[in-house]
Amino acid sequence: MSKINDAMALLPEQKIRHVYYEIWMLLDSVHYLASNPPLYDKLMINAIIESSLVHARNLIGFFSRKGGHATDINVEDFDAVISGISDRVIPLFLGHPSEERIHGEICHLTVRRYENLDRKRWTKEEILGPLLPALIKFLEEVQSCPTLMAVLPRDDFARLVALASYTPPFPELNISWASATSSLDSDQATFVPSGSVDRSISIDGTAGSGPGGVL
Repeated sequence: MSKINDAMALLPEQKIRHVYYEIWMLLDSVHYLASNPPLYDKLMINAIIESSLVHARNLIGFFSRKGGHATDINVEDFDAVISGISDRVIPLFLGHPSEERIHGEICHLTVRRYENLDRKRWTKEEILGPLLPALIKFLEEVQSCPTLMAVLPRDDFARLVALASYTPPFPELNISWASATSSLDSDQATFVPSGSVDRSISIDGTAGSGPGGVL
């Protein structure tokens, strides 16, 4: 059997580790940058914001109906262990308004990176908002499935559920892109506080806050 066929034959309890990694990286990338002072150099800012957008793109595909490549992992793959989960989760994802922008400005090298040079801004709400209803529902359903939870780190999983549902006022990520390229210019990065931050949820970005190395 080829490696591709082997991958397609993965069980849901194997696939969930890869989905978990995408969710962890999306949530922590956005929240870590949004909740810390702008102490990063341009490389760090670029890496975190681009990480969040790439993982958002992967989850856009995950929460959509099958229609991509045969090897794609999709929420429908988990109907085998959680009956009807796709019918309950997929309707909560109504599409992502920034999907084409992510494709054209982040994931592919295109001339679209030169469009609207004065409006190269990404906010936490713009990146996460469209995904959150489906994402939260998916996490809740997985949490009730012993088969899937047996292969996930329970403490970190509970932290992700809390982080996804975190709604109090939060410093807004409001970053302006450099005018010459698609890279972020650290001099143009602005963090606009929108209220006090509840520190009861630790967002430290350390290696221990996720499954590490599971790509």
